[in-house]
Amino acid sequence: MIAIAFSGGYGVDGNVFFDAIITTAIITALMLGGLAEWVQKRRFGNLMFTALLLAPMASVAPLLQDRITSDYQNALAIPAREDDFIRATRFVASRPGPVLCHNLLLCFEAGKPEEVYTHRITSQMMLAKLPEAECGP
Repeated sequence: MIAIAFSGGYGVDGNVFFDAIITTAIITALMLGGLAEWVQKRRFGNLMFTALLLAPMASVAPLLQDRITSDYQNALAIPAREDDFIRATRFVASRPGPVLCHNLLLCFEAGKPEEVYTHRITSQMMLAKLPEAECGP
């Protein structure tokens, strides 16, 4: 019940219910292990047992085609994204002096020092731990 209260954010539900999903999978495996002998003694027992083992996959099978297509498109986009990152790194590296970086990896690869971490400043301002007047002009 506690997990339900914390599952309000996007992407949080999978993380909050991860332990419950693993526990459910273990219980299901133990239950099917106990049912194996009973089901296999019946007529068409092996076929029924196969159907029981494949039943949990039925819930994700309709999603597989979209997921495979999406993953394939993402994999095809990797070279273009790498080229964009290299161009951005070269651009940042060509600028003299310090830079204000929101993407720390980009600034690290460009050889720029981490002087300001914009995400931290924003979060500190939102928490009222850092006055807005101290953050710049």
